[in-house]
Amino acid sequence: MWAYDCLSDVQHQLLNKGILDFTGEADGKMIDYAREAIMRLKAMGSPDIEVHITSRGGNGLIGLYINDLFADYDGTITGKVMCYAKSTAVLILQACDIRLASPHSTILIHDPLTLDGVSRATLYDEAKLQALRDELTLERNRILSLLNLRTGRTINDLAILMDEGKDLTPSKAMRWCLIDGVIQPKKGAHD
Repeated sequence: MWAYDCLSDVQHQLLNKGILDFTGEADGKMIDYAREAIMRLKAMGSPDIEVHITSRGGNGLIGLYINDLFADYDGTITGKVMCYAKSTAVLILQACDIRLASPHSTILIHDPLTLDGVSRATLYDEAKLQALRDELTLERNRILSLLNLRTGRTINDLAILMDEGKDLTPSKAMRWCLIDGVIQPKKGAHD
């Protein structure tokens, strides 16, 4: 038994089948889940896994942390956007070796946002406000660099896409090299 167990019964069952489910907000709970799941999988010999993503995003650093965890994993990671991958969730998707999206899913990259923890004093103190702007610029540049490395698109083009902040269909996401393909329905599934 693990000393620290943050996995639910369903997450345990999925993990035993090589599936990680990233649903909901990218927050402290998600990074705890990701770290524990990856450590367990490494103890099992780093089998190939699927990562199912349905997330509107959250803390940008969480996406970067999960990206780092996945980069250190030896098995093949197939990421599947099941409904939507927005914001930070796209960073998690980019860490996968194979990136897929369901036919009706949406993908969104946008400029990093912050309001959490920003006090009124920060808003009225020019030095603190400048520090916040610098922090957001650093996070934006880290995200753009990661997207550039994974997609091969120029940082300038990605910055324009980020500034637009619009949902992308799977076909548009493929043109931007944010995904590698679309999950095909099973034969007879809609007959």
